[in-house]
Amino acid sequence: LRTKAVVPVLLGASIPRNDRSEEEYKRYCRTMLLLFTSWCSFTELKGEHTTWHEAFEAYEFSPELQSIINNMNVENECKDARDMHAAKVHEKCARPYMFGSAANNGDAENEDVSVFDEAIFADASL
Repeated sequence: LRTKAVVPVLLGASIPRNDRSEEEYKRYCRTMLLLFTSWCSFTELKGEHTTWHEAFEAYEFSPELQSIINNMNVENECKDARDMHAAKVHEKCARPYMFGSAANNGDAENEDVSVFDEAIFADASL
């Protein structure tokens, strides 16, 4: 068993998402069953259910596995946020935040670095 917490990152094609189209949700259900259940054949994996969605909803995952499954989209959500911010920066709706005199280029928005330093040193959690 691991003594340190880790975040696995799967390589290859991205994991289907559960918050997109109906077709992608079907692929998501199939993928979660493939990853988190014991099986030897697709028939055994799907059971008596006619759809992957039904099989996924009927399967009782342990609380630990359910927690992992619920967190599978976190990486995708972070990438979505990154992409949205990049699009805003590209559209000049938002600017990347930079510290230091080289970043200010004489703008009227000069940063008070000493105030920033005081805030950092005052809060040890930063």
